[in-house]
Amino acid sequence: MKKILYVFILLFWGGRVSAQSPVFHCLLFLDTDDIRLSNSVRLTEARITDLAGKMAKNAEMKCKVTVVKGADLSVASAGKAIDLLQADEKDVIFFYFAGHGWNNLQSEYPMLKMGSGETTEENALGLEAIYRRLLEKKARMTLAFAEACNGTKNLKQKVIRDGEADHLIYNMNPNKVRELFRQSKVNLIMTSSRRGQASYSNNFGGHFTNAFCDAFERMTSREYLEAVSWEKVVAEITEETWTLSKGAQDVIAEIEYNESNNARVDKQGPCAMNLVAFHKISEDYQFLERYWQNLQRYDKDKAVEVYEAFFQAEVPEFYENLVAKLNLSNGLPDKDKQWFAETAGETVSFLKQINRYKNDGNYRDKAFAKMSIPVDNLKQMYEKLDDLRKRCKE
Repeated sequence: MKKILYVFILLFWGGRVSAQSPVFHCLLFLDTDDIRLSNSVRLTEARITDLAGKMAKNAEMKCKVTVVKGADLSVASAGKAIDLLQADEKDVIFFYFAGHGWNNLQSEYPMLKMGSGETTEENALGLEAIYRRLLEKKARMTLAFAEACNGTKNLKQKVIRDGEADHLIYNMNPNKVRELFRQSKVNLIMTSSRRGQASYSNNFGGHFTNAFCDAFERMTSREYLEAVSWEKVVAEITEETWTLSKGAQDVIAEIEYNESNNARVDKQGPCAMNLVAFHKISEDYQFLERYWQNLQRYDKDKAVEVYEAFFQAEVPEFYENLVAKLNLSNGLPDKDKQWFAETAGETVSFLKQINRYKNDGNYRDKAFAKMSIPVDNLKQMYEKLDDLRKRCKE
């Protein structure tokens, strides 16, 4: 029987930390078994565990670290670890994931693959879903981070076998750390790359993790003379990740100074539209319109290559389930749901036909002739959804 690996570290640093001191809950989910990621993830584990201890020590908090990793990492064990976490209103929750991820077009943030097995939604938890569950603990502060790809399922984390050490050693200033953790009330979600991007690492670990640790330690050091805030820390992590990845990674983050500290309230009805799916329709419309305009300028091989990059398994699955993907199954009249379902169905039917022409010598002519229908359909769907979105803002 598998057991979750729990590592409980209760640290009492000096006379200021007592049994009544708030707790710094560090929850780590780590895919250390995948041969492609194991070295990078183990480096992440060492750096983040070390940093968590420093954060807690300098904030005068007890540090409790829970690690779920390797063969023990699964949806069930991860869920159990979240359920078992009990936080007081003065505590801090610090969640960190390192492993495989992808975007299912339900959130700007990635799905996180929990351990071995197929890359499916049944074998994963969404970063935003984890964040929402942790918010329900009603701690003083909830921070959720992920170093994972955020593109399609077949987009793998990229390991560059070179690089120099990405971090230095700093002398941490307890006053600055206490200001961040004890004198502010923050909820923060952050991931290493935006939707559509991979996540990169080198011999010294993940670029996001190295940027995260370096930025935090440097900006809370005695040598750093400027005032520190979570906005500045997030901005510095974002810039350093972009620099280390040579422009290949754009960190996304959402930070809230939340005095009520309540979880978000979901919208109801048509105003509950999934804006990630809405933006996907807009992106596909713009891409296919440009592709249609430029199709005859490409040679045949280039035309096929560009289309194949667009038409992946996620595309037909998305449009075949469009109403559900938009989160509008209960938010639209039946006639509108039927129109979207039929229009999306026609769109994906034409896209599949175009894909079947890719081995045909007359691919460009045949694709050009078929492209007007999906382009027009996507434009109509976008305009109707945009009108609905605008009405919800009024």
